Amino acid sequence: APVYNYDVAAATKNMIELTGSAWEDKIVGFLCAAGGHASYMSVMAYANSLMLDFRCVIIPRFAFATSEAFDGERITDKKITQRIEQVAEELVRFTKALRA
Repeated sequence: APVYNYDVAAATKNMIELTGSAWEDKIVGFLCAAGGHASYMSVMAYANSLMLDFRCVIIPRFAFATSEAFDGERITDKKITQRIEQVAEELVRFTKALRA
């Protein structure tokens, strides 16, 4: 989710509102790109909304990157790449556990 002014971008909000019930009972992870380090908690309102409104399970690990992690459109920061992989692994682990 792109972050703008310490909040998730309007396009992300619109997408969630327009797709509504499609989110019900889904497992959700967050990958965020922002201009500064102070916005890392910006997705929490949406995590809470997805949990309460649509009964989503939120992966308790986010990947948050600033412009310093990118070279053009390519991620060059190995720590960010590792965190993205961890989010993906947790998503698979949660999905398998909840379907068992």
